[in-house]
Amino acid sequence: ARSAGDPTAAMRCKTCVEAAAAAERGAAAERQRQAPLTAVGDEDAVVCSACARAHAPAAFNRSQLSKGVDKQRCQECVANAEKNAAGESKGRYAARLAEAKLAMQEAEASGSALQKCATASAYAAMQAECVTGLKPIKLGALRGGRGRGRGRG
Repeated sequence: ARSAGDPTAAMRCKTCVEAAAAAERGAAAERQRQAPLTAVGDEDAVVCSACARAHAPAAFNRSQLSKGVDKQRCQECVANAEKNAAGESKGRYAARLAEAKLAMQEAEASGSALQKCATASAYAAMQAECVTGLKPIKLGALRGGRGRGRGRG
């Protein structure tokens, strides 16, 4: 993914972005382990809304600390939630890909060129979505048709 600040940066696939995020989370967890522990009664301690434990402020990302007391989660809880969500999405993608592949095989057996093309392109779009994380853009009549035009005269 390109950052808004650097449009010349090279594009990276979804897998590379997730690997970089995991490495960053690992480095943050290591920094947290090396940070001095705070007592639960310390006024600087922050309570995680997910695990309800008091942590040092270093155990939270800045974005989590800015969310407020009832929504902030520690880095460990955020990492666990992302890992669970990634596992669920991989399962959904695998099921959708299997259905699309079956539909493509059925279209091949039917012999209809239109069905073959439609199912093959749907299957290719799903594979691309798995790799890049970007949903396909549908062109044609679904984009609004002829529209209002540029005015009269």
